[in-house]
Amino acid sequence: MHFLKFQSVSRLTPEGLAELAPAIETIGKLEGFPAHAAGATIRHS
Repeated sequence: MHFLKFQSVSRLTPEGLAELAPAIETIGKLEGFPAHAAGATIRHS
């Protein structure tokens, strides 16, 4: 168990992404991950 890396996977409906996209974009920009923000924008469009 010491060398395992756990990874979470989330799935969103198009409606869920539309609702969360503004928050994802804001957090991505604030954390210095512009590609994360861009990814939310592209998928939401």
